[in-house]
Amino acid sequence: MAILWITGADTMDPAGPIGDWAARTASWVLYKLTAEKYSGLQSATEYYSLDSSGDIRYSPVVIQGEIYNLPKGQLTFGNTRLRLRHQPVRSVSEVTLGSTILDPSAYELRNNAFLTRSDKLPWILFPQQEMSVTYNYGTKPPVAGRRAALRFANELIMAETSDSNCALPDSVTAINRQGVSYTLLDPQVYVDKGKTGIYEIDMFIHSANPRGALKKPQVYVAGRPSGERIN
Repeated sequence: MAILWITGADTMDPAGPIGDWAARTASWVLYKLTAEKYSGLQSATEYYSLDSSGDIRYSPVVIQGEIYNLPKGQLTFGNTRLRLRHQPVRSVSEVTLGSTILDPSAYELRNNAFLTRSDKLPWILFPQQEMSVTYNYGTKPPVAGRRAALRFANELIMAETSDSNCALPDSVTAINRQGVSYTLLDPQVYVDKGKTGIYEIDMFIHSANPRGALKKPQVYVAGRPSGERIN
């Protein structure tokens, strides 16, 4: 899963390999330091199938005045809403049921999380039939986040190329030049506090994650079918 707030083309080394590395590193570090709130836009394909291939039993169900014979028990998801694994969902690219690609008019996306059938029927699976959902999801970082990532990436490039203009704290704790003494904080102090030592970047980290959380909260419901992602 590639987390990209910026690309190498945005950096001070747009055509070089260092720029791409710095953009990926800065994006990943800030993503983790802000509790994984801003994943950027990504895509995923999830697959759903039955764990059992037992006997199929049907039961008549009345939906909107019409009678349907639907499979009972674990052969149906149990309701009309299928919660996709990653949120917020931005768009659904393709839904395949068995070997059939469903027309986009056959399903709807609700609350940026739930996939429902337009005919209000539940999602039904039979033995040896797999359902797949391909969709786009994620959250773009705010403007301040992209600016912080760009500043961080450029500082990483300068550190990698030994540029004296690099503002990242180094490992020196005390120096004396021309009779004037300077004391610098150990960079480990910043790392332990989830900071970089650069005001512009740390200001964004603090505003986006003031309590220093490690991950954004998630909700799990027992018994709900889960999607399986194939990488």
